[in-house]
Amino acid sequence: MQRRSTKRWVWQRTLALAATVSFVVFTILLFFPTAGDLKTVVLAHVNNELYHLNDKNDVQDAELKLLLKSVGGRLNETLGKINYAGQCNIRKQKGLHLVVEGEVGPVTVLLMPGEDISQRISVADVRFKGVILPIPVGSAAILGEQGEPLEKFEQKLMNSVSWVST
Repeated sequence: MQRRSTKRWVWQRTLALAATVSFVVFTILLFFPTAGDLKTVVLAHVNNELYHLNDKNDVQDAELKLLLKSVGGRLNETLGKINYAGQCNIRKQKGLHLVVEGEVGPVTVLLMPGEDISQRISVADVRFKGVILPIPVGSAAILGEQGEPLEKFEQKLMNSVSWVST
């Protein structure tokens, strides 16, 4: 009888310890996100919203200016043909999701205020490749299909949009 009681006590302590460790790990990941986590979030966001790659909304510069203003940006010159533009949440913060016509296919741009990074981060999965760049208000992700020349688009984005610290 006492043997069963000891086994139960050991089992309960093991479960309590596992629950505590899980809680601590979850809390650390929640409050101290890493750059690797941002890569995962960006790729998940793009893959979860693949339907935007087929949008053909022909977003006008006037609409884009309003959306950019909401995330601390100002349009100085056209970015090109924009097929989708809308607000989105990236890790519970308001951001901007754009799909621009590229040379090979659609190019996705995520503007993420508050997602501060210190240096550029390469991003890739089976379908997409890209980069996350530091910008004055946070970061910007640019992703395209494998084979899309993103360097030209990165330069176009940096020349076309200026940032206002809020």
